[in-house]
Amino acid sequence: MNKSYLPWLSRGILKSINKKNRLYKKRVRSPNTCCERKYKGYKNKLNHFIHIAKCTYYNSKLEDAKNDLRITRKLLHEVRNRCKNNSSLPSSLKSDGNTITDPMDIADRFCKYFTNIGPNLASAIPTVNSATFHSFLGSKNYPPIILKPNDTRE
Repeated sequence: MNKSYLPWLSRGILKSINKKNRLYKKRVRSPNTCCERKYKGYKNKLNHFIHIAKCTYYNSKLEDAKNDLRITRKLLHEVRNRCKNNSSLPSSLKSDGNTITDPMDIADRFCKYFTNIGPNLASAIPTVNSATFHSFLGSKNYPPIILKPNDTRE
């Protein structure tokens, strides 16, 4: 994990995350209740400490920016994971061996693709000549179940 991406992660928390990953691998290799209990307990404590570190980091940042509304708003958006969406639409599309660059043609191709996906998939399903379900089941080759009455001792 990149420390600049998650600034509240300390070196100790990163070491703890690595230990939790080792415990998880050990739990997967030998699935028993002891390994599972150790892993779950460690994971829960680590999540608690990560939550405390995150709260402490953002509390100190908000305290530093208490007089600056713009920075406070930016921090609140960051806490709520409401970042600006910087995704862009594709500038070109390859369809049927042709490269399309006109945005209206690209939108039209997407529209045609998604409106015809149901009929195209339905036409790809093979047709069946037989209309009865017996042709799909095959012959019976299992013994019938016979239940005998039981008495009070059973």
